[in-house]
Parts: sequence; structure tokens; C-alpha cells
Amino acid sequence: MAESRVRLGQVDQLKVEVAFRPGTTIVSLLVDALGGRPQGVLPHVRRTVRAGLPREAAQLLPPLFVPGVSPIPDWLSMDTAGSDQEIREALARMRDLSADTVLEGIDFTFGGRIPARWEPALRDPRRLAATFADALDAVRTTCAPALRRTRAVYEREAERVGTASVTGQIGIVLSQLNALWRLDGDDLVYNGGRIGDHALGDRRFLLVPLLSGTNASIFSLDTPHSVSLGYPARGLALAWTGQEPPAESPDALSHVAGRVRARILRYLTHRPTVSETAAHLNCAPATVTYHCHQLEDAGLLVRERRGQSVRMTLTPRGEALVELLT
Repeated sequence: MAESRVRLGQVDQLKVEVAFRPGTTIVSLLVDALGGRPQGVLPHVRRTVRAGLPREAAQLLPPLFVPGVSPIPDWLSMDTAGSDQEIREALARMRDLSADTVLEGIDFTFGGRIPARWEPALRDPRRLAATFADALDAVRTTCAPALRRTRAVYEREAERVGTASVTGQIGIVLSQLNALWRLDGDDLVYNGGRIGDHALGDRRFLLVPLLSGTNASIFSLDTPHSVSLGYPARGLALAWTGQEPPAESPDALSHVAGRVRARILRYLTHRPTVSETAAHLNCAPATVTYHCHQLEDAGLLVRERRGQSVRMTLTPRGEALVELLT
């Protein structure tokens, strides 16, 4: 599968902002419900969202989306909507869009090559925009109780990202966003389809914790002032089931890297093999291998061949992280 890159510059010096944008979460829930790229939404939540869609939206919108990369016009992104009032105002603006604005946004999104599945909907552009607004409003109403619960999940995630950012360890956060993104040196690599290569340059870099599903990914890479990247916040699944997420560990390293990766990082002082690490953690070697690949991509560990075995050790960057957060 083709890869695309976002060149970030020097990751260790990257300035990251965390944005609370429930409007983007609502878009993610709608994309999942309409059959676009699965966002990892819990099945009962997906069923509830679909059942709450207006009849016209349920008939008109699903054909526009297919699994995989599903670009959406900027007027549909809701990427500036934080409070409930801002979401309502954004939906009102969407309903008032002119036909020309709707068509221009779609044309730009698809580079002038509008997919055939969108063409029937373009016969009445204003109706299309209003139908999207009605669908998003229905999702907002249906999911309001759960989204209120997930505010605490967002706040914990913002604290985690902030800790990593101020300690110069944002790379470890970027290395574990979701299955679609991986950190390769100072580049973020997207393996979910071809989206073109981009450079951050002097634009703002925004991380947007999404509260929809465990594989959520909504991003905007080509706006002039910022790059925003939506990813699944930790602990969101529990919030959707009405449970309280477990209390965060007081251990700062576990808070930033996660409990499993924190234990791996600390155990690397013994220069272990993967199998020795798996035995120490009492988990499957495949699980350790996955986490070690992510830590290696983040520049925190290296592998060294010693005779017939391959042993792992901390890099200077990894040593600094463990020392700083222990």
C-alpha cells in the first residue's frame, strides 16, 4: 500500500497544541455510520447513530462514502467547533451555504475529479449541505450524554500530551497514535492510502483527541495556517459504556508512554531479548515485538546483535526519557 508523509522538522523541538473539538468527533461518528473508513466505533454506538439519522440523510448520504480514504469538503469538517454553541453555529452556517460554495468545496476536495458516486447529490448542492447539517445535528443530539462523559477522557489526554511536549518527548506520543500512522524519524507516515506528501513548515501543529472510536482518524494537512491530526484518545471505549476510565498511574513514564511501554523501557537496562522481555512482562512475544517496533521508531531503543541473539538497549534519548520521568 502506498505511503504518504508529513514532514515535521525536528520532532524533539516540535511545538504541539492539543485542541478540544467535539465537532470533529461528531464528523468521525457520522463517517463511520455512513460506511466510510471504519473509525473503530463500538457496534452498539454505530447502531444508535444510524438509527438516529433523519430519513433523508440515511438515504442520500451513505452512497457518498466508501471504506478507505474518504476526503470530505472543508465546509463539512467542523474543525473549529469546540463548545456546543459553536457546533450549533457551525451547523447553521452549513445550512446557509450557497450552491457555489458547496460545489467549489467539493471540486477542490477531489482535485476537479469528482467521483461518480457524488454526482447525483450535486444536482441540488444546498440540499446536500443541509442534509449533512441535519445528520450531524442528529449525531450531536444522540451522542450528547456520552460526549459529556468523554470530556474527562479528553482532559487526561491533553495532560498526557502536554507532559510529553514540555519534556521534549512528543515523539513517543506520535509513535502510538493509531494503526494508520507511524513515526519514521522526523516524519509521520500514513499507511491508510495515498494522501500526498506534506511539510509542516512554520504552520501550527494541532493534535485533536477524537472521542468516537479506537481507530478514529480525521485530519487536515493542507490548510495555510495549521496541520491538524485527529486520533483516538485513550480510555474512550469505557466512557461510551458508561464506566469511569481507570485512574491514571502516578508514574509519569506510564502516563506518557503507557504501562506496557514504560515497563519495557525500564527493563531495557538489562539489555534483554524480545523473549526475555515477554517473560518478564508475562505477555506474548508478538505484543512485545509490536511495542518495541514503536519505541524503536520513536528513537528510544536500538537492537544489537550479540552472538546468536539480538538484544535491545535504550538509546541516549530513551535513557534521558526514563531518567526524566522516573
